[in-house]
Amino acid sequence: MPEINEKKFSETVILMKDTAKHFELSKHIIEKATELSRKLLENIFPRHPYSLVALTSLLYTARRDLSCPAVTFRDFAETTPYAKDEIRRLFNKIAAIEDKRPPVCIIRPVIYVEEYGERLGFSKKALDCALALAKEISQKRVFQGKRTLVLASACLFVASHSAGEGSTQGEIANLCGISTASIRRVTRHEFFEKKNIKYKVFKPADEELLLSLILKAFPQTNQTEITFSQLRPNLRYMYSDKLRGFSIPITRLGSITKELEDENLVILVPGPKCPRPWPHFSGGRGISKCKLCYEEVCQGSLIRLPDRVDSTTSK
Repeated sequence: MPEINEKKFSETVILMKDTAKHFELSKHIIEKATELSRKLLENIFPRHPYSLVALTSLLYTARRDLSCPAVTFRDFAETTPYAKDEIRRLFNKIAAIEDKRPPVCIIRPVIYVEEYGERLGFSKKALDCALALAKEISQKRVFQGKRTLVLASACLFVASHSAGEGSTQGEIANLCGISTASIRRVTRHEFFEKKNIKYKVFKPADEELLLSLILKAFPQTNQTEITFSQLRPNLRYMYSDKLRGFSIPITRLGSITKELEDENLVILVPGPKCPRPWPHFSGGRGISKCKLCYEEVCQGSLIRLPDRVDSTTSK
């Protein structure tokens, strides 16, 4: 077995850390990914490109840690020199080697329903409904080969409408790191159609309510900054009683956040993909918004309290 090139591997680790910083992945995720990539390069993939193995190991480690923000293959591939399909193929190989869980068709979606149902702030009624659907899917095995996370998301979406929770397809898909199309395809299956679910159009939460909750969220969590993409799930989890029955449109959150910035209540630091003309970021390039922007706010933007910005910029 050929020995690993330490110099080349060290350079690859630096690249992996930069990518992890882009997606705000924690230090322990980087350490686990470094250990995994070294093991794979030494024993299984010695002839593969070091950077491909290391970056895919990082993505694998992040997607297996439920505490991490959702990272999709497409978003991850855009930050690397490799194509999405190339990363996905190696990811599946790593998963086949490393996963100690049963195959996809045997994993019970109940596990994900409990985890994400709690993070969505579901009531007991809604959570029981979603768990009942997940258990029935496992018993009847009606969705052979479907990703368990997609099945769990569909159960959460149906339960949200049955119990009047207010969580939309977009909100659930964004939290679980999947597409809304995946949820739609599953809910159109005859298994769900036989349930005669009456899908509702939830009323958007009032702007004044959202504005007050955003200002309360910072002191209650002792946080001085948060990414815009984490704002909606945090509000849903912390204030589930007040937001139950209402949807939280991402565009409305964006406009409210922009209003708070105009009033100097928060300060926005742009996301790394956003080409807006911020002097310290883009050097005055064009004013077109990136695909992650909503109402001039990028999902990757950091929302900071003013006193935090003063201390960080002084450093």
